[in-house]
Amino acid sequence: MSTTTRRAFIQRSAGMLGGIVVAAGVLPFAGCESITMKNPVTPDNNSGLTIDGTTVRIDTAATAFVTLKDALGYVALDVLSKKILVIRLSETSASSISRVCTHQGCDINAQEAGTLASDQFICPCHGSRFQASTGAVLKGPAPIGVQRFPATIAGSFITVDLS
Repeated sequence: MSTTTRRAFIQRSAGMLGGIVVAAGVLPFAGCESITMKNPVTPDNNSGLTIDGTTVRIDTAATAFVTLKDALGYVALDVLSKKILVIRLSETSASSISRVCTHQGCDINAQEAGTLASDQFICPCHGSRFQASTGAVLKGPAPIGVQRFPATIAGSFITVDLS
């Protein structure tokens, strides 16, 4: 039968406890990494997206933007070094907000396009909720809303000013 000294027992216990403390300190932050969008739309010659200075013009008749034809349809864009969501709120109203959560910088949308069930986006990292029409924070832990960019509708085009 093997005997363990008190000193050896305390050293082993402290080592195990240290590992548990380290794991407990690291694991809650494992989800804090930014979730990367699968395929945000980027400008090309045939996408229906044009850029003039800081103005982005989206043709909702283009295949890549078909979700913007209906109310609460949205698309995610990576344009002019900005990660944005463009949302059609109604037949005559649109909004554009930053996709970067103000809590820890996560991407507030993990899909490239879709239709909202309500006027809000949820950050998948920690559950912050943002109003799609204004960018206002509806529920923390995000301390403030996301940046909003002016958006207008004219015919089949949605124009966003990123200045």
